[in-house]
Amino acid sequence: MILLSGTIADLATGCSSSGGGGEAGPTPVPTPTPQISGGIMTLPLSDYPTLADADGSAIFPVSGHGSLIVAHLDAGTGAASYICLSAVCTHEGCLVAFQGGTNSFACPCHGSTYSSSGANTGGPAPSPLHSYTTTFDGTNITVDLNS
Repeated sequence: MILLSGTIADLATGCSSSGGGGEAGPTPVPTPTPQISGGIMTLPLSDYPTLADADGSAIFPVSGHGSLIVAHLDAGTGAASYICLSAVCTHEGCLVAFQGGTNSFACPCHGSTYSSSGANTGGPAPSPLHSYTTTFDGTNITVDLNS
């Protein structure tokens, strides 16, 4: 199952000011479970068409890693470029949303922002989002969960 990222308003229910946060937010959409073998997650574009779209993204719950967000960056070259980061804001645990067009991420709960590398760019988050090595072969996105 994946969670399709939406607008900031769609994700705003995931965090409370009392701490603890949580990973509430987008509604789960039934899709194939990502293939994971040897610490490599494989995402065929045919199974996840949202990721084929420029500025598309999806959130995947992955056992042992929490929620991960995979995003199709707008590189301006026409070539597909993908990244994978932890989707959980380091402030209070809300799910971040991909900001297509700016190749950045924002937390809807308290305004933390992150670059495409996962680095903090603003807000109260105390640390960056974890980044995973991601490749694309024209058909499949692969994420190295060991990175």
